[in-house]
Amino acid sequence: MDVLASEGLIELTMGVWDNFGGEGRLSTFRLTDAGAELFQALDVLDSWVPLDLSQPGFVEIKDAKKKKVEFDPDIPEIREILDQLLAINQSLRDADFTIDERAEITRHYGSLITQNPAFRAYKRIFNNDDLEKNGRFYGPWWLNMKSVDRHAIRIDGQPVGGLDYSAFNARVLYAQEKQEAPDCPYSPPDLVARAEAAGLDWQELRNGMKELFNRLLNSKGRGSTKDYEDAFAIHRIATIDEALNLLTAHNEPIRHRFFSQEGLSISRIESEIALRIMLDGLTESKTLLSIHDGFIVRQDERDWLLDRMHYHYLSVVGGEPVIGEMW
Repeated sequence: MDVLASEGLIELTMGVWDNFGGEGRLSTFRLTDAGAELFQALDVLDSWVPLDLSQPGFVEIKDAKKKKVEFDPDIPEIREILDQLLAINQSLRDADFTIDERAEITRHYGSLITQNPAFRAYKRIFNNDDLEKNGRFYGPWWLNMKSVDRHAIRIDGQPVGGLDYSAFNARVLYAQEKQEAPDCPYSPPDLVARAEAAGLDWQELRNGMKELFNRLLNSKGRGSTKDYEDAFAIHRIATIDEALNLLTAHNEPIRHRFFSQEGLSISRIESEIALRIMLDGLTESKTLLSIHDGFIVRQDERDWLLDRMHYHYLSVVGGEPVIGEMW
């Protein structure tokens, strides 16, 4: 990747992010105009070796130090996960979906990426050997797209709709505590009022409050104020300490769950819901693209997706979800 970036063939962005209490590396790339022209001219797509979707590498298990753990793929529970992934990935390999050729984003996600099975296949990553932490689905190209670009995806040549769960982590915690969640767990009324008085867009600040909430949930302790300085732009209306205190007070019924490092356990719940919805899609021959707690389907199948998201959230979590448009 570094070589391709140095030659101007891709735009590569790398950074460090808060990975459930520790640092993780995050990288994304897009083809430049020069890169797209070169790869298309070389006809790389047809020359690549077909992806073996049955390989056990589609499941990855890590220990507490984030090191990969060897496992027996024939353990019944792991074999079931591999078989489910195989069915999902085979369906995605053969499905008809791409990006609207009129969209500006097309040159970054052309046929080189969108039609190659290597960029359509999911893998699952678990963070402990009893498979009770994380389990999220990673890999396909649509996960790295900006949310505002995903409307350009076409399934069977048709426009798509996207739905996701609002405040998933927070609402799961409230449901587990058998408490009613506020309308928006990330929006302390005092901070919203300050933003409005300052003429600021609260939604921009809300994204930072969501990041702050997840850091409180996933970390071992509060740490220093400096630990949160790069998380959000709330400093325009409050100090970090004020924001932390107002956010925890706004979520009093679950504040004892902060600094619990429970994020991976909640991600396991999220991944189970995503799996069930994708398997429903397989059963009913619907192409469905999962983006963690969000999903993309053909626009005319949006009501079907909404029904499935409600049903499986209720069956797994036990509370009432809040579901909104993805873009």
